[in-house]
Amino acid sequence: MVDFQIRSYSSIITRLGKEVIVRRFFTRKRLIVNILWGILIVFILLFILVVYLYRHIDPVPFGFLTIFSDHLPHLR
Repeated sequence: MVDFQIRSYSSIITRLGKEVIVRRFFTRKRLIVNILWGILIVFILLFILVVYLYRHIDPVPFGFLTIFSDHLPHLR
């Protein structure tokens, strides 16, 4: 009896949690905003990675990193 009650409470809680998540994050306007935030975060992480590579690796063998040498001379 107690096990059944606990199971039913947990299923109610998970169902309510799923409804809140779906209502909060998967409306159309929210979905677009979340996608834009994701793209922004990915670009920031890529920029950090490129700057890290540029500062810690000799940029001559990496042709795509020498592009930044004119624009970012202070990073050397």
